[in-house]
Amino acid sequence: MEQLQEIAAALQRVKTAALFTHVNPDGDALGSTFALGRILTAMGKMVDIFFEQEIPEKFGYLAGSYRTDVPAAGAYDVGVCLDCGDAGRLGRFADAFAAMPLRISMDHHVSNGGFSDLDYTVPEAAATGELVYALSKLLVPSLDTDTQKCLFTAISTDTGNFKFSNVTANTFRMAAELMEMGLHIREVTKVLYDTVKLSKLRFTGAVADRIEMYQDGKLAVLVAPDSFLAAYELRHEDVEELPSLPLSVEGVLVSVTVKDDTHDRAKKKYSLRGKEAADLSEVARAFGGGGHKNAAGFVSALPVADVIAEINRMVRL
Repeated sequence: MEQLQEIAAALQRVKTAALFTHVNPDGDALGSTFALGRILTAMGKMVDIFFEQEIPEKFGYLAGSYRTDVPAAGAYDVGVCLDCGDAGRLGRFADAFAAMPLRISMDHHVSNGGFSDLDYTVPEAAATGELVYALSKLLVPSLDTDTQKCLFTAISTDTGNFKFSNVTANTFRMAAELMEMGLHIREVTKVLYDTVKLSKLRFTGAVADRIEMYQDGKLAVLVAPDSFLAAYELRHEDVEELPSLPLSVEGVLVSVTVKDDTHDRAKKKYSLRGKEAADLSEVARAFGGGGHKNAAGFVSALPVADVIAEINRMVRL
Protein backbone atom coordinates (compact mmCIF):
# COMPACT_ATOMS: atom_id res chain seq x y z
CA MET A 1 0.00 0.00 0.00
CA GLU A 2 2.91 2.34 0.66
CA GLN A 3 4.08 1.98 -2.95
CA LEU A 4 0.58 2.74 -4.23
CA GLN A 5 0.36 5.83 -2.05
CA GLU A 6 3.72 6.99 -3.40
CA ILE A 7 2.45 6.58 -6.96
CA ALA A 8 -0.75 8.45 -6.09
CA ALA A 9 1.26 11.33 -4.63
CA ALA A 10 3.47 11.49 -7.72
CA LEU A 11 0.47 11.57 -10.07
CA GLN A 12 -1.14 14.32 -8.03
CA ARG A 13 1.97 16.48 -8.52
CA VAL A 14 2.37 16.15 -12.30
CA LYS A 15 0.55 18.16 -14.98
CA THR A 16 1.11 15.99 -18.07
CA ALA A 17 1.18 12.21 -18.46
CA ALA A 18 1.82 9.67 -21.23
CA LEU A 19 0.32 6.21 -20.77
CA PHE A 20 1.68 3.02 -22.35
CA THR A 21 1.04 -0.72 -22.32
CA HIS A 22 2.44 -3.82 -23.99
CA VAL A 23 2.34 -4.58 -27.71
CA ASN A 24 -0.81 -6.34 -28.95
CA PRO A 25 -2.77 -5.14 -25.89
CA ASP A 26 -5.48 -7.40 -24.46
CA GLY A 27 -8.58 -6.41 -22.53
CA ASP A 28 -6.74 -5.88 -19.27
CA ALA A 29 -4.09 -3.70 -20.90
CA LEU A 30 -6.67 -1.63 -22.78
CA GLY A 31 -9.14 -1.38 -19.92
CA SER A 32 -6.49 -0.45 -17.36
CA THR A 33 -4.88 2.15 -19.61
CA PHE A 34 -8.12 3.82 -20.67
CA ALA A 35 -9.36 3.78 -17.05
CA LEU A 36 -6.25 5.49 -15.70
CA GLY A 37 -6.40 7.98 -18.56
CA ARG A 38 -9.95 8.94 -17.61
CA ILE A 39 -9.06 9.14 -13.92
CA LEU A 40 -6.11 11.47 -14.54
CA THR A 41 -8.18 13.59 -16.93
CA ALA A 42 -10.85 13.94 -14.22
CA MET A 43 -8.09 15.26 -11.97
CA GLY A 44 -7.33 18.01 -14.48
CA LYS A 45 -4.20 16.44 -15.96
CA MET A 46 -3.32 16.54 -19.65
CA VAL A 47 -3.12 12.88 -20.71
CA ASP A 48 -2.15 11.08 -23.92
CA ILE A 49 -2.50 7.32 -24.39
CA PHE A 50 -0.15 5.57 -26.84
CA PHE A 51 -0.78 2.26 -28.63
CA GLU A 52 1.34 0.85 -31.44
CA GLN A 53 -1.66 0.30 -33.70
CA GLU A 54 -5.42 0.65 -33.89
CA ILE A 55 -7.16 -1.26 -31.10
CA PRO A 56 -9.47 -4.20 -31.90
CA GLU A 57 -12.91 -3.15 -33.09
CA LYS A 58 -14.74 -5.00 -30.32
CA PHE A 59 -13.14 -2.76 -27.68
CA GLY A 60 -14.51 0.39 -29.30
CA TYR A 61 -17.02 0.79 -26.47
CA LEU A 62 -14.19 1.75 -24.11
CA ALA A 63 -14.70 5.28 -25.40
CA GLY A 64 -11.18 6.61 -25.21
CA SER A 65 -8.94 8.54 -27.59
CA TYR A 66 -5.35 7.48 -28.21
CA ARG A 67 -2.34 8.10 -30.40
CA THR A 68 -0.14 5.79 -32.46
CA ASP A 69 2.80 8.15 -33.00
CA VAL A 70 5.89 8.19 -30.81
CA PRO A 71 5.70 10.86 -28.06
CA ALA A 72 7.99 13.84 -28.41
CA ALA A 73 10.91 14.12 -26.00
CA GLY A 74 10.25 16.35 -23.02
CA ALA A 75 6.51 16.66 -23.67
CA TYR A 76 5.36 14.88 -20.50
CA ASP A 77 6.10 14.99 -16.79
CA VAL A 78 5.53 11.26 -16.30
CA GLY A 79 5.27 8.07 -18.27
CA VAL A 80 3.04 5.33 -16.85
CA CYS A 81 3.37 1.76 -18.08
CA LEU A 82 0.46 -0.59 -17.38
CA ASP A 83 0.21 -4.40 -17.54
CA CYS A 84 3.67 -4.76 -19.07
CA GLY A 85 6.08 -7.38 -17.72
CA ASP A 86 9.27 -5.82 -19.08
CA ALA A 87 10.41 -2.77 -21.03
CA GLY A 88 11.00 -4.84 -24.16
CA ARG A 89 7.27 -5.41 -24.50
CA LEU A 90 6.72 -1.70 -25.02
CA GLY A 91 7.80 -2.14 -28.63
CA ARG A 92 8.70 1.10 -30.41
CA PHE A 93 7.73 3.11 -27.32
CA ALA A 94 10.48 1.57 -25.17
CA ASP A 95 12.98 4.39 -25.73
CA ALA A 96 10.38 7.11 -25.21
CA PHE A 97 9.30 5.57 -21.92
CA ALA A 98 12.92 5.18 -20.77
CA ALA A 99 13.50 8.91 -21.41
CA MET A 100 10.54 10.10 -19.31
CA PRO A 101 11.47 12.38 -16.35
CA LEU A 102 9.49 10.04 -14.08
CA ARG A 103 8.60 6.44 -14.93
CA ILE A 104 5.83 4.50 -13.19
CA SER A 105 4.94 0.87 -13.77
CA MET A 106 1.85 -0.99 -12.52
CA ASP A 107 1.64 -4.70 -13.30
CA HIS A 108 0.62 -8.14 -12.03
CA HIS A 109 3.04 -10.42 -13.91
CA VAL A 110 5.26 -12.50 -11.63
CA SER A 111 8.08 -12.19 -14.17
CA ASN A 112 8.23 -8.39 -13.82
CA GLY A 113 11.68 -7.52 -12.47
CA GLY A 114 11.09 -3.77 -12.28
CA PHE A 115 12.15 -1.21 -14.88
CA SER A 116 10.74 2.09 -13.60
CA ASP A 117 11.40 4.70 -10.93
CA LEU A 118 8.22 3.63 -9.14
CA ASP A 119 7.26 0.00 -9.66
CA TYR A 120 4.07 -1.52 -8.27
CA THR A 121 3.78 -5.20 -9.14
CA VAL A 122 1.24 -7.46 -7.41
CA PRO A 123 1.37 -11.02 -8.81
CA GLU A 124 -1.59 -12.00 -6.62
CA ALA A 125 -3.85 -9.57 -8.48
CA ALA A 126 -6.02 -11.18 -11.14
CA ALA A 127 -5.58 -8.19 -13.45
CA THR A 128 -3.79 -4.87 -13.59
CA GLY A 129 -7.29 -3.39 -13.55
CA GLU A 130 -7.46 -4.31 -9.85
CA LEU A 131 -4.41 -2.14 -9.18
CA VAL A 132 -5.79 0.80 -11.13
CA TYR A 133 -9.05 0.50 -9.21
CA ALA A 134 -7.19 0.57 -5.89
CA LEU A 135 -5.23 3.61 -7.12
CA SER A 136 -8.45 5.37 -8.13
CA LYS A 137 -9.61 5.34 -4.52
CA LEU A 138 -6.60 7.46 -3.65
CA LEU A 139 -7.08 9.92 -6.51
CA VAL A 140 -10.76 10.63 -7.21
CA PRO A 141 -13.99 10.63 -5.19
CA SER A 142 -15.98 8.66 -7.77
CA LEU A 143 -15.81 6.93 -11.16
CA ASP A 144 -18.04 7.69 -14.14
CA THR A 145 -19.78 4.96 -16.13
CA ASP A 146 -17.18 4.79 -18.90
CA THR A 147 -14.36 4.35 -16.38
CA GLN A 148 -16.36 1.62 -14.66
CA LYS A 149 -16.70 -0.18 -18.01
CA CYS A 150 -12.96 0.06 -18.59
CA LEU A 151 -12.13 -1.45 -15.21
CA PHE A 152 -14.71 -4.22 -15.51
CA THR A 153 -13.34 -5.08 -18.96
CA ALA A 154 -9.85 -5.38 -17.47
CA ILE A 155 -10.78 -7.89 -14.77
CA SER A 156 -13.35 -9.78 -16.81
CA THR A 157 -11.07 -10.46 -19.78
CA ASP A 158 -8.01 -11.40 -17.72
CA THR A 159 -10.02 -13.91 -15.67
CA GLY A 160 -11.89 -15.54 -18.54
CA ASN A 161 -15.02 -13.80 -17.26
CA PHE A 162 -14.27 -14.91 -13.69
CA LYS A 163 -13.56 -18.57 -14.41
CA PHE A 164 -9.75 -18.76 -14.22
CA SER A 165 -7.83 -19.79 -11.10
CA ASN A 166 -6.40 -16.27 -10.72
CA VAL A 167 -9.79 -15.02 -9.48
CA THR A 168 -9.77 -13.95 -5.83
CA ALA A 169 -12.34 -12.62 -3.40
CA ASN A 170 -10.93 -9.17 -4.15
CA THR A 171 -11.75 -9.65 -7.85
CA PHE A 172 -15.40 -10.33 -7.07
CA ARG A 173 -15.40 -7.51 -4.52
CA MET A 174 -14.21 -5.06 -7.13
CA ALA A 175 -16.85 -6.21 -9.62
CA ALA A 176 -19.54 -5.89 -6.98
CA GLU A 177 -18.44 -2.37 -6.06
CA LEU A 178 -18.50 -1.32 -9.72
CA MET A 179 -22.04 -2.66 -9.99
CA GLU A 180 -23.03 -0.78 -6.85
CA MET A 181 -21.79 2.39 -8.54
CA GLY A 182 -24.31 1.74 -11.32
CA LEU A 183 -22.39 -0.34 -13.87
CA HIS A 184 -24.59 -2.57 -16.04
CA ILE A 185 -22.19 -5.43 -16.77
CA ARG A 186 -24.40 -6.83 -19.54
CA GLU A 187 -23.42 -3.86 -21.69
CA VAL A 188 -19.87 -5.23 -21.57
CA THR A 189 -20.36 -9.01 -21.51
CA LYS A 190 -22.75 -8.94 -24.47
CA VAL A 191 -20.04 -7.42 -26.64
CA LEU A 192 -17.16 -9.51 -25.31
CA TYR A 193 -18.73 -12.96 -25.02
CA ASP A 194 -22.06 -13.15 -26.83
CA THR A 195 -21.39 -11.49 -30.17
CA VAL A 196 -19.51 -13.45 -32.83
CA LYS A 197 -18.98 -13.35 -36.58
CA LEU A 198 -20.31 -16.35 -38.55
CA SER A 199 -16.85 -16.79 -40.07
CA LYS A 200 -15.41 -17.11 -36.58
CA LEU A 201 -17.84 -19.88 -35.70
CA ARG A 202 -16.68 -21.78 -38.78
CA PHE A 203 -13.07 -21.06 -37.85
CA THR A 204 -13.60 -22.45 -34.34
CA GLY A 205 -14.87 -25.71 -35.83
CA ALA A 206 -11.81 -25.97 -38.06
CA VAL A 207 -9.48 -25.45 -35.08
CA ALA A 208 -10.26 -28.94 -33.77
CA ASP A 209 -8.72 -30.56 -36.83
CA ARG A 210 -5.44 -28.72 -36.28
CA ILE A 211 -4.86 -29.63 -32.62
CA GLU A 212 -2.06 -32.13 -32.03
CA MET A 213 -1.83 -34.17 -28.84
CA TYR A 214 1.25 -35.17 -26.86
CA GLN A 215 1.95 -36.98 -23.59
CA ASP A 216 -1.15 -39.18 -23.79
CA GLY A 217 -3.43 -36.26 -24.52
CA LYS A 218 -2.27 -34.07 -21.64
CA LEU A 219 -0.42 -31.56 -23.80
CA ALA A 220 -2.23 -29.97 -26.74
CA VAL A 221 -0.57 -27.93 -29.48
CA LEU A 222 -2.35 -25.70 -31.97
CA VAL A 223 -0.45 -24.05 -34.82
CA ALA A 224 -2.55 -21.24 -36.28
CA PRO A 225 -0.57 -19.16 -38.83
CA ASP A 226 -1.93 -16.01 -40.40
CA SER A 227 -2.86 -17.97 -43.52
CA PHE A 228 -5.27 -20.08 -41.44
CA LEU A 229 -6.88 -16.98 -39.96
CA ALA A 230 -7.03 -15.27 -43.36
CA ALA A 231 -8.94 -18.22 -44.84
CA TYR A 232 -11.81 -17.18 -42.55
CA GLU A 233 -11.23 -13.44 -42.98
CA LEU A 234 -10.08 -13.09 -39.38
CA ARG A 235 -7.27 -11.11 -37.76
CA HIS A 236 -5.30 -11.72 -34.56
CA GLU A 237 -7.56 -9.42 -32.57
CA ASP A 238 -10.60 -11.46 -33.65
CA VAL A 239 -9.29 -14.60 -31.94
CA GLU A 240 -7.78 -13.37 -28.67
CA GLU A 241 -9.31 -16.32 -26.82
CA LEU A 242 -7.70 -18.84 -29.19
CA PRO A 243 -5.15 -20.15 -26.61
CA SER A 244 -8.01 -21.29 -24.38
CA LEU A 245 -9.59 -23.55 -27.01
CA PRO A 246 -7.05 -26.43 -26.98
CA LEU A 247 -6.88 -26.21 -23.19
CA SER A 248 -10.62 -26.83 -22.98
CA VAL A 249 -10.27 -30.31 -24.51
CA GLU A 250 -11.01 -33.08 -22.02
CA GLY A 251 -7.83 -34.45 -20.44
CA VAL A 252 -5.59 -31.57 -21.53
CA LEU A 253 -3.53 -30.03 -18.72
CA VAL A 254 -1.29 -27.71 -20.77
CA SER A 255 -1.80 -26.15 -24.18
CA VAL A 256 0.51 -24.34 -26.58
CA THR A 257 -0.86 -22.08 -29.30
CA VAL A 258 1.51 -20.93 -32.02
CA LYS A 259 0.78 -17.89 -34.17
CA ASP A 260 2.79 -15.69 -36.52
CA ASP A 261 4.37 -12.74 -34.76
CA THR A 262 2.84 -9.53 -36.07
CA HIS A 263 6.07 -7.55 -35.55
CA ASP A 264 8.54 -10.00 -37.10
CA ARG A 265 7.35 -12.53 -39.64
CA ALA A 266 10.50 -14.58 -39.11
CA LYS A 267 9.31 -15.38 -35.58
CA LYS A 268 6.41 -17.19 -33.96
CA LYS A 269 4.39 -16.17 -30.92
CA TYR A 270 3.76 -18.95 -28.36
CA SER A 271 0.90 -18.74 -25.86
CA LEU A 272 1.03 -21.23 -22.97
CA ARG A 273 -2.04 -22.07 -20.89
CA GLY A 274 -2.38 -24.58 -18.06
CA LYS A 275 -4.53 -26.10 -15.34
CA GLU A 276 -2.21 -25.90 -12.33
CA ALA A 277 -0.05 -28.70 -13.78
CA ALA A 278 3.20 -26.74 -14.19
CA ASP A 279 4.66 -23.26 -13.77
CA LEU A 280 4.43 -22.05 -17.35
CA SER A 281 6.08 -18.73 -16.52
CA GLU A 282 9.34 -20.65 -16.00
CA VAL A 283 8.97 -22.26 -19.42
CA ALA A 284 8.33 -18.88 -21.03
CA ARG A 285 11.32 -17.31 -19.27
CA ALA A 286 13.57 -20.02 -20.71
CA PHE A 287 12.66 -18.63 -24.14
CA GLY A 288 12.96 -14.98 -23.13
CA GLY A 289 9.30 -14.46 -22.30
CA GLY A 290 7.26 -14.39 -19.12
CA GLY A 291 3.82 -14.33 -17.60
CA HIS A 292 1.94 -16.22 -14.91
CA LYS A 293 1.95 -19.81 -13.68
CA ASN A 294 -1.05 -20.79 -15.79
CA ALA A 295 -0.77 -18.23 -18.59
CA ALA A 296 2.53 -17.23 -20.17
CA GLY A 297 4.07 -16.55 -23.53
CA PHE A 298 7.15 -15.81 -25.59
CA VAL A 299 8.37 -15.14 -29.12
CA SER A 300 10.95 -17.32 -30.87
CA ALA A 301 12.65 -17.60 -34.25
CA LEU A 302 13.53 -21.27 -33.68
CA PRO A 303 11.79 -23.95 -35.78
CA VAL A 304 8.37 -24.71 -34.32
CA ALA A 305 9.13 -28.43 -34.09
CA ASP A 306 12.24 -27.71 -32.01
CA VAL A 307 10.36 -25.41 -29.63
CA ILE A 308 7.55 -27.93 -29.12
CA ALA A 309 10.08 -30.66 -28.48
CA GLU A 310 11.78 -28.53 -25.83
CA ILE A 311 8.47 -27.69 -24.16
CA ASN A 312 7.68 -31.40 -24.08
CA ARG A 313 11.01 -31.98 -22.38
CA MET A 314 10.50 -29.21 -19.82
CA VAL A 315 6.86 -29.93 -19.01
CA ARG A 316 6.32 -33.54 -17.93
CA LEU A 317 2.67 -34.31 -17.27
